[in-house]
Amino acid sequence: MKPKFDCIIRRNGEVVRTTTVIGRVGWALLSLIRAGETGCTPITRPAPRWSDYVFRLRAQGFNVETIDENHGGSFAGSHARYVLRDQVSVLGGNLREYLNSPEGRREFGNAYFGSAAA
Repeated sequence: MKPKFDCIIRRNGEVVRTTTVIGRVGWALLSLIRAGETGCTPITRPAPRWSDYVFRLRAQGFNVETIDENHGGSFAGSHARYVLRDQVSVLGGNLREYLNSPEGRREFGNAYFGSAAA
């Protein structure tokens, strides 16, 4: 099931925008909301196109910070950590059905995305 839901973006308590997110971009947004200040990396939250999901979220008005981090190991290099800097409320669409689907339960378990999710 492809998630599709509405979002209210707030900064400093003020509504900045209302938008709809769909599919993997919605998955990425839910992942960022759940991660909070810790944020997400392609290492800790594997997905094929994190940079593209963040690009699309930014195009929709979300403030997502990119923090560059170095990592060691056999394939030392750097990776991005993405942190959502807005307060976001998620609602409507098929959000409830998605979160109750087998994929939604696997991806987000008992995570709560109430109207005041941030």
